[in-house]
Amino acid sequence: MTVVTPSSPMGRVLSCSGCGGLAETATLVGAALAIGIVVGCTTNDSASTDLPPPAARISNVLGYTYFVAWILSFVPQLALNARRRSVVGMSIDSAVLSTCGFLAYAVYTAAVYWSPAVRIAYAAQYGGAPVVTAPDVFFCVWALAMEAVALTQIAVYDRGTQGLARLTLAAAVALLAGMAAVVIACGASDARVLSWPTALVTVSWIKVGVTIVRYLPQIWLNGARGTTHGFKLRCIVSAATRVWIGVATTRRLRFAPPPHAAWRRCGWT
Repeated sequence: MTVVTPSSPMGRVLSCSGCGGLAETATLVGAALAIGIVVGCTTNDSASTDLPPPAARISNVLGYTYFVAWILSFVPQLALNARRRSVVGMSIDSAVLSTCGFLAYAVYTAAVYWSPAVRIAYAAQYGGAPVVTAPDVFFCVWALAMEAVALTQIAVYDRGTQGLARLTLAAAVALLAGMAAVVIACGASDARVLSWPTALVTVSWIKVGVTIVRYLPQIWLNGARGTTHGFKLRCIVSAATRVWIGVATTRRLRFAPPPHAAWRRCGWT
């Protein structure tokens, strides 16, 4: 009979802090779904009022479920780091890339939400104004705050032998410099050289690119260590939930008028 010990491969899997806790995972996903249903059924999102009533209600539920799942996805990893007083197992490269991505998202969202001139120019250039609501702005603030906490944990907690790869540092500097250059080019030329809508779409593609690659360092780290100990797989479950909801949400575009479809083609969801 095979004896499972903490040092054996199976023991490492069973004791892995990111692999257990099915109840906690179910609680997070269930909470997102429950809050999404309650809020989505009791509120009227201004972005969905031009849809038929059934589609508007479904849109509300999916949107708020996505929003809550996104909010909750940050918590398990940060809580694990604080409990262990260590970030060993969490990719520093992924954290830095995520911060750059959410900063790009914040620039886009803040400009569209607070600037009527940007919305008017966007509508004139792309045939429809982008839809950005207060929850989008709140999420940007929340995401950047959570990433700031993660970077602080990286600075003060035990990192073991982990560090920031030179390639990631170069990519982060390039992304930040690129965003700054785009914004400065618009402001300095009064949008004659580069229009604000084009600049914001460029920034939005930075967010899309970062989203595609940000988990690759974590995957590489897990493989190199031969374990996911120190990394909360519940974050991936929450991300998968958001992806599923995002795919489902795109199904409602056939109900939406051209401005909504134009915004999604030129920006991100």
